Amino acid sequence: GAGIVLYILWFLSAMIGRQAGAFIPSPEKLGIDFALIAVFLTMAVSGLRGRKDIPVVIAAVIVSWLFYEYVGGKWYILAGGIAGGFTAWVTYGQD
Repeated sequence: GAGIVLYILWFLSAMIGRQAGAFIPSPEKLGIDFALIAVFLTMAVSGLRGRKDIPVVIAAVIVSWLFYEYVGGKWYILAGGIAGGFTAWVTYGQD
């Protein structure tokens, strides 16, 4: 039951944020275009558990960058996630 409530709240807050974001004409001019990157980096750093995670991060970053440079579109997000996930699976095994 709690999962449904959390999903509904997440969905509603995302829709409110989407509508509110339409009122910001140019995020770059206000300096808030970096907010998404800052939130992601905060979550990523807090998720690191030790040195064993370093290959996972490196693989995800390299593959993401390669896809960003040479494939285009938003495929770098998916490719980096898959590369990081695969590297974690290889690094940690199937524990």
